[in-house]
Amino acid sequence: MMVRTLGRSARGTAQHRSPAFVVAHCHAIPPDLATDRCGTDLAGPLDVSMNSSVPTETVAGRYRLEREIGRGGNGIVWQATDLRLGNHVAVKRLHPQGDSAERTRNRFLREARLGAAVQHENVVRVLDFGLDGGDPFMVMEQVRGVSLYEWLQTHGLPRPEAGIELAAQILDGLEAIHEAGMVHRDLKPENVMLELAGDGVVAKLLDFGVAAVTDPSTGRRSALTHRRGFAFGTPHYMAPEQARGADDLDARCDVYGAGILLYEMLSGRVPFEADHPGDLLLAIIDGRGTPLAKHRPNLPPGLLEVVTKATARARRSRFASAKAMATALRTVDCSAPAPRKRRRPWTLWASAAAALLGLAAFDMVSASFEPARAEIAPDPVVEIELGAPRLIEPAPAPAPVVIPEVEEAVVSDPAPPRRAPRPAPVSGGGAPPVAFRMLDY
Repeated sequence: MMVRTLGRSARGTAQHRSPAFVVAHCHAIPPDLATDRCGTDLAGPLDVSMNSSVPTETVAGRYRLEREIGRGGNGIVWQATDLRLGNHVAVKRLHPQGDSAERTRNRFLREARLGAAVQHENVVRVLDFGLDGGDPFMVMEQVRGVSLYEWLQTHGLPRPEAGIELAAQILDGLEAIHEAGMVHRDLKPENVMLELAGDGVVAKLLDFGVAAVTDPSTGRRSALTHRRGFAFGTPHYMAPEQARGADDLDARCDVYGAGILLYEMLSGRVPFEADHPGDLLLAIIDGRGTPLAKHRPNLPPGLLEVVTKATARARRSRFASAKAMATALRTVDCSAPAPRKRRRPWTLWASAAAALLGLAAFDMVSASFEPARAEIAPDPVVEIELGAPRLIEPAPAPAPVVIPEVEEAVVSDPAPPRRAPRPAPVSGGGAPPVAFRMLDY
């Protein structure tokens, strides 16, 4: 299996992530939506330096480009004004291409067609697409929010109730995608946008660049994103069958990806880590991951069960559909206590005997000298209400560790609830996890 990295290393700064993640960057958040009900700044910490030049250019005679709001390995996203309707939109255009121009253009237009085929509250809408002077473009709704990746980097882990709600919304969007005959195949925090809506947050899926679709007339997968022996997606979120390059992927592939997303929202980690993408894929295929309960044993039992089932190695053991997983999540009782580990009678006797012996030894020593006693208080856990959904504000993060000239690294993180980046950034803040897409251009 060949591994090819698209664009620059994902260790780059935030503005160089996948072009789709910036359908609406923090620059698009209006002042009246820039804070939540407790006054926590949602826009300022996420601001990054971007090209703010105003081009005197109109796409397709209708969309006036105003400012660049993001760029990635194969394209640039602009904030634009629809001159016909007078509203703001996001326009995505491709970088100039070389020998692979035709194939890349076809893939881009295919992504636009697939996105336009899905109309759902939890999927970013594609409003228009086409060619302008031979160059492809895509027009999307301008989401007034930030990516899930950026939000987690800034605010830390959500409370279980909030994580459940966000995951359920993501699954609602996935169900609509599956009903349209597609498998997304690239679920990750960068491909989920969060938009403030009233007192809550709406999750929206985007990026159909590697979506698998079946031709209803032939029953075969599109040749643009299917080649035997090649895997498409981002390794940390790939299902085992996806990592193997299987050609019979179905909705359960995305169910697995949604389970990994939920795992990460609840723990700040992903279950599989490795220094090299090939080793990572092997670990996923073999199912050698860390159970969520290892990191967060006190989560509601029902929630742990949902994550475990969604990320099962065997497809038949997962939820049959995104809708089934969403239903299971919405019935989780977050007030249920975490199960306690039952101890065998002989271990209780052994523990009691050891405690008595320890007390006797302590009394003998303290009879000779008595040092002053000091009470050590445990570290407090602070919970801050940030509005709907309810969230936990983590302690301030330490300064990022700069690792020069390292292509890949796995950085261990402190105990939850702090979310650890994957991997540590080389420069700037909030670098995304390394995204290796198994593509053959």
